[in-house]
Amino acid sequence: MSVKSRQILDDIQLKALIAYQAFLFNQDFEGPDHNPDIYLGLYDALKAVKGQYFNAVNGHAGSVMDIAFAPHTNILYSTGGDGKVLKWNIENLKASFETVLENSFGQKALGITQDGSWLICATDEGKIILLNLLNSVETDQELVGHSRIVSGIVAAPNNEYFISASIDKTIRKWSLEDFQGEIFIHTESKINSIDISPDSEKIIAGMQDGTIKIWNLKDTAIVKVIENDGIPFSTVKYSTTGNRIATGDSKGNIKIWNAENYQLIDDLEGRKSRINDIDFDRHDKLMATALQDGTAMIWDFTSLNNQPIELTEHESWVLATKFSPDGKSLVTTSKNQDRIIVWPIHINEIAKDLRKFIIRNLSQEEWNMYVADDIDYETTITDLNNPN
Repeated sequence: MSVKSRQILDDIQLKALIAYQAFLFNQDFEGPDHNPDIYLGLYDALKAVKGQYFNAVNGHAGSVMDIAFAPHTNILYSTGGDGKVLKWNIENLKASFETVLENSFGQKALGITQDGSWLICATDEGKIILLNLLNSVETDQELVGHSRIVSGIVAAPNNEYFISASIDKTIRKWSLEDFQGEIFIHTESKINSIDISPDSEKIIAGMQDGTIKIWNLKDTAIVKVIENDGIPFSTVKYSTTGNRIATGDSKGNIKIWNAENYQLIDDLEGRKSRINDIDFDRHDKLMATALQDGTAMIWDFTSLNNQPIELTEHESWVLATKFSPDGKSLVTTSKNQDRIIVWPIHINEIAKDLRKFIIRNLSQEEWNMYVADDIDYETTITDLNNPN
């Protein structure tokens, strides 16, 4: 039924009704909470009633390279090839963005400290700019150390420091007290992605030479090296609880590892396209992946055998993906557009929103055609006069 609803192009009410009835059947028969067909049917219908880009915002001129949420809020910061850092409120997409930084050179990586006090932005020239978010967003520090593009920034959960990685083959550690930095780790390969474990004890890096390396943060001792048959790792990410590690590579392979013994748990078959980013929601129930073929995917992390939801609104490489702190939305960005898309992620909430626009019920003829003539007719909307 959800597939049928997506094929209806000339009757918005009928499209919405069929998508909503499919949702009700999924609910009644205890179907998956993240059923891809139900999600896409509801989303497509909501797009029909609200407009194609109802959940998209524009502000950058070109690629949006990275995004970061202020902790415990729906305030989003974005940066890109135009050298800007923009501030958005994803709860009100009609509100204008705020430009908090504007440079003449591109910026690839963005991070925010866990206490929400510092926004950290890395430039294509290797510089790192710190903005004090508690002081009217003033540029308080400009740090120099890397000689080439900074590929990743991660603030330590304990708010004492942050780390930066670069294609200059170094990982630097920067104090958030005196802003002094040092080469923390020197590698033999370019570093494509880094992350810090939630307990601030380990650092993980995805390398261009096809290895994952994990170090102790206390003494930089190597804990583990994982080989990938020479296929470059493009992104690495600790789960929110820290008991899992997700990795993506340039061939589109997504692997899930035990973060304690580093044993492989799952090898996911997605599209054969580079994985640019991975994120987890706050409860580790969902995982999102950003792919170079223009697709983003939402995976049910509690049951990875279930098919993921494939999001295909972007027309170019999906570069970054982040779940909102409240767990209601997923944000994605892309290469050849200045568009940032804010996706609703729970089918119950999408259905609730869609219900507000439905003003009639199915006729018996429509029921027979789009549901089934051997299933007893039922009223889809029992309270037409109460859309809320």
